Amino acid sequence: MQGQISHMLKANTGQIIGSMAMWLGKAADHAKSHEIDDANFMAQRLYPDMFAMDRQVQIACDMAARGGARLAGVEIPSFPDEEKTLADLAERAGKTVAFVNGLEDAALDADPDSIIVMQTPFGDRKFQKLQYMANFVVPNITFHASMAYGLLRQQGVPLGKLDFLAGGQQPG
Repeated sequence: MQGQISHMLKANTGQIIGSMAMWLGKAADHAKSHEIDDANFMAQRLYPDMFAMDRQVQIACDMAARGGARLAGVEIPSFPDEEKTLADLAERAGKTVAFVNGLEDAALDADPDSIIVMQTPFGDRKFQKLQYMANFVVPNITFHASMAYGLLRQQGVPLGKLDFLAGGQQPG
């Protein structure tokens, strides 16, 4: 049985980032069937000072992969922000899920009281591992994925609540 940290990371990444890959596939199909350039979707913003849809996806993926790497004590992967199409973004989401699922549970769950130190422009932030997972990684994944989902819906992509919650799969 996975420990608390590994289970939380892998379950959230699989559900949210995995679902996001499916939304992006639906968005690509929608763009093709309506003869809309992918760039129109990727550049959408909720508000001028917020990130565009493509960056929202990239950040959600980065939070899962980088967060997992920090928690497991492994090298942070490099996923260059070079996606040009919705399919490219879906592929990035898939790579993120694969990376996180490949992290060793024992490494993720080891020494749960250890401290994760993140360097930020506002100074170092220190978290206990579980606190980092629950209060920083998961909320960031969810926030940025929610923004991407909302921007895709705003552009007419036929997504529903179940697509967000379970990647279009009926639970059970």
